[in-house]
Amino acid sequence: MAQDEKNDVWEDLAKSMEGIGLKLKLRVEESLAEGAPEREALERAVAGLREAVGQAFNPVRDAVQDPAIRDDVNRMADRLGSAVSDTIGMVRSKVRRGEKP
Repeated sequence: MAQDEKNDVWEDLAKSMEGIGLKLKLRVEESLAEGAPEREALERAVAGLREAVGQAFNPVRDAVQDPAIRDDVNRMADRLGSAVSDTIGMVRSKVRRGEKP
């Protein structure tokens, strides 16, 4: 595989992750606008999602030998979980204030 092809693969991965994040954000906003779920259920869902993301990245973490890359992968997984949690919190606050998410 040529270097340009490898770069394209990584760019495609980044675009895919960005797209998934946006779709997830929009879906959460839509769901909360329809009627905010109970706080505990929402918190359990976020915790489950964070755990699932962590589990999905575990094989990647294990496979990566370069400490700098491993640290980047760990930060990315943590940021994804934080982004989901922050988005849900923001939308929940807007819904409680009667604003449109």
